[in-house]
Amino acid sequence: MELLDNPMRRYAWGSRTAIAELQGRPVPSPHPEAELWLGAHPGDPSFLVDAEGNRRSLFDELTGDPAALLGEETARRWSGRLPFLLKVLAADEPLSLQAHPSPAQAVAGFAREEAAGIPLDDPGRSYKDDSHKPELICALTEFHALAGFREPADTVRLLRALEVPELAGHVELLARQPDADGLRALLSTWITLPQQILDKLVPAVQEGCVRLLQREDIPEAEEFQDEARTALELSERYPGDAGVLASLLLNRVRLAPGQAIYQGSGVLHAYLSGVGVELMANSDNVLRGGLTPKHVDVPELLRVLDFQAGPAPIAPTTSDGALTCYESPAEEFRLWRLDWSGEGEVVPLPAEGPRIVLCTEGRVKVTAGSGRSLTIARGESLWLDAGDAGVKASSVEVPAQLFVATDGVSGRGN
Repeated sequence: MELLDNPMRRYAWGSRTAIAELQGRPVPSPHPEAELWLGAHPGDPSFLVDAEGNRRSLFDELTGDPAALLGEETARRWSGRLPFLLKVLAADEPLSLQAHPSPAQAVAGFAREEAAGIPLDDPGRSYKDDSHKPELICALTEFHALAGFREPADTVRLLRALEVPELAGHVELLARQPDADGLRALLSTWITLPQQILDKLVPAVQEGCVRLLQREDIPEAEEFQDEARTALELSERYPGDAGVLASLLLNRVRLAPGQAIYQGSGVLHAYLSGVGVELMANSDNVLRGGLTPKHVDVPELLRVLDFQAGPAPIAPTTSDGALTCYESPAEEFRLWRLDWSGEGEVVPLPAEGPRIVLCTEGRVKVTAGSGRSLTIARGESLWLDAGDAGVKASSVEVPAQLFVATDGVSGRGN
């Protein structure tokens, strides 16, 4: 059991205050801070910090003796790698419209780009590794996102309510085929339109959203307020971007603190704003579809997308006293949350095997079965290896909250 020192990713969409406040640093920070990475990703690993302040790369430690730190079974199953990556994500601006490949698609895509000799750091590369990237994000603040395709019949009502003549043929395409094939045809049409057409169509949709928000005589005006406002905000940031049109096909999600959404392979999504704890497979494979100046690989995105429509993918939870588990089908990870309202309550830490523990509120004392203990405050984190058994946590300053990341297989036994 050791303290972690975690790397920061600074992207333009990040927050100058959220992660700094979480870690108790002065605000605002000099640059937007988007993601705090907790794990052993080779591109930006966490560091273990001992009692004397010495730092060792978690990635290097795992590479040196994976069986000891991960446990023999976990090391064998994941080829000596920590299968998950935990993040704190802070979005003041929308992230790109994106999806992630399936395991087979990731293996094939990575091999194809390796064979083509495309450098890993090439901005035009789509596959950074050979792993898929399921992910789950739990809101720490109110969190807004687009996630998965809305039921086509509802989307037809929204698009008709915009009353945009230039969209009429597109709307009827989906109305005649209100299913996955219809959604594929419509998105494929929009995302491949010439820029000169998008430069006219997106402003027309913008005007339609303004009209809809001003109406009071149709139910769609109230039902689709968030969708219309989101399209307006995106069009102001990304004028002439096909992602503005695509946003009108997706579920508009508003998460309260403690709620989570799960994004499996092929789910088109975009995080819009808010702060959350994100847990994912240890991968960096992203296929972008718009709302970004970065590389957009339209053919590959269309290959990986899942066009099945349905409600927003809210992650189900199970609770037992102070402990809440966020359910997901991912074998690479499982996320747990512990909450205390009173001081001194002792709660066994869930699961066994390698774990990362993050404190997001108050102060918590974590004690291993050996008797060794460490106290962490808001914004601080710990690494527990496979040898740290019988670990318990108790609140020191309340309200207190911990998140615990485990691999999905070890976590299912608890």
